[in-house]
Amino acid sequence: MPSMLLDGREKSDNARGMAVRLSEGDGVFPVSAWGCRAKKTAGRGKLITGSVVISKFDVIPVLIFVALYKVTCIPVVVQQGMKVAFIGICLLYIVSHAASKVLLNASIPFCCAVIVSSVYGWQTGSIALDNALDGLFYAVCLYSLTSIAISYAERGLFTRLIDVFFACSLMYSACSLVAMGIVGRSNLNDLLIYFCGNKFSTSYVFILTTALFYVKTDIKNNKFSTIRYVIYYILSICSIAVSYWLYCSTAVIAAAFLMLFPLFSATIRHCVTRPLAVVLFILISGGILLSLGYLMQLPFVQHVIVDILGEDLTLTGRIKIYESLYTVIEKSIVIGYGYGNEAVKAFVGYGNAQNGVFQLLVDYGLVGLGAFLLSVFYYVRNSDGVRYWGLFTICFCMIVAAIVEISFNYVFFIGLALIAASKYVANHDCPLR
Repeated sequence: MPSMLLDGREKSDNARGMAVRLSEGDGVFPVSAWGCRAKKTAGRGKLITGSVVISKFDVIPVLIFVALYKVTCIPVVVQQGMKVAFIGICLLYIVSHAASKVLLNASIPFCCAVIVSSVYGWQTGSIALDNALDGLFYAVCLYSLTSIAISYAERGLFTRLIDVFFACSLMYSACSLVAMGIVGRSNLNDLLIYFCGNKFSTSYVFILTTALFYVKTDIKNNKFSTIRYVIYYILSICSIAVSYWLYCSTAVIAAAFLMLFPLFSATIRHCVTRPLAVVLFILISGGILLSLGYLMQLPFVQHVIVDILGEDLTLTGRIKIYESLYTVIEKSIVIGYGYGNEAVKAFVGYGNAQNGVFQLLVDYGLVGLGAFLLSVFYYVRNSDGVRYWGLFTICFCMIVAAIVEISFNYVFFIGLALIAASKYVANHDCPLR
């Protein structure tokens, strides 16, 4: 395809025959999809060759993704330095590009709760200063992620953001496969470190890749063809296989739900993606622990745990933790112990709450849990759950995992941030690529 100069407020992606609205001066530097060399033109230096466009705005999503999902196979000092530098650049972008409605986003209630609880925990001696600073940085990361996602949607770059996140997660998945081959298989009692973390982080990145593939193909084509179904289910099976190989039973179950989500009708999708419904599902994921004693007596449940998942009926020590959670939580039920605390480990001798909702109670108390649910409500409110169903699959997989694991993590918030951003795509009246 011949090169052409792009100028003004609209530049068209002729390789696909569809327009993408960009603001003037965005600075686009396209290259060929097959690695052909692009020649820079005069003027603004905006050039298109081939079918893939590389923009300077691709850099920010890459930085925020790497900052959130850090590469753990490199020295810790380098990890932390990269994270601080990347988040700093992202904050500069937010300050210089974001509008006021982007700055006041749904992440603020929960971010404030994290900061307040962590400062309180440090003052009362529950956590060290390093943990309190980590809590502050965690809140800044969540806020930056949400702000960037909304800002990109407002600029008409929402599908571009999806593309970059998918490319990053796909690269992480590929590198994780290589690391798994080098490091070897973890056993039930040993958490080996792979490319981007332990078996949980590694399994979740495969789930994220699969869900983002669903999002990409569903949004861009407004239909899900047979070949895309085949690829999607292959990726789902790969996610299950990787999780099983890593002895990560939690992720096996979460990944199995990926295979069910495309089968949901539009009516069901509309119902389960309402804000109150999502909040209710989160609460149910915690409430299941209250009936765990009864569930563990059911023969079918025992068969799944022992014969299929290969676990024991103590859920690898979780039962002892669950029996002690009330005592741990009641000692600081209002504000929690702060980010990175070891309250459960101090009382039980090992582990964490092993449940997403109860970990929020341990970390940030009732105030933090309430703020978390409030943020989730506003993330999801007024979103189109039918059109952007793929984004919700990210969150629902993590909610399923949260029943027996602390999975309200960055993967969960990537899903929420994209859901919040999707609302601005419709308002922007920008055609999807």
